[in-house]
Amino acid sequence: LKFIGDFDYKNINDLIKIIKDSLKDFKSFPYSINLKLGAFPNLEHARIVFAEIKDGRKNFEDIFNFIDKNLKKIGIKKDERAFKPHITLARLKKINNIKDAVSNIDVLINQALICSSITLFESILKPSGAEYIILKNFNLL
Repeated sequence: LKFIGDFDYKNINDLIKIIKDSLKDFKSFPYSINLKLGAFPNLEHARIVFAEIKDGRKNFEDIFNFIDKNLKKIGIKKDERAFKPHITLARLKKINNIKDAVSNIDVLINQALICSSITLFESILKPSGAEYIILKNFNLL
């Protein structure tokens, strides 16, 4: 939902409390993804390939906005970019034009998706790629 950036571990308990408090009134919800793939910053200069959230989009936006607003309490700036709910599928090492490559690819999931938790994790950048470590799971009601 949100990239926090460099963060001082001495404040990790404050961060966890703010996220926990931000999520206390949110319940699990169903969502689905668009069939067509997208990319950041765009298909012609792709660095990140994603499937955009379709149904359930508003729920993700509400959670993001609430967390983003509350993180100001510990000095984490609000995001300048518009939030776009998505599922990251790939990170590309170099910028690529993938417009033609993804034009005939549809993402199909034959099962209902449920968002039942939000995860706080740390990403450690390595030459082989990012390593992700789960710091805390926050279950939704």
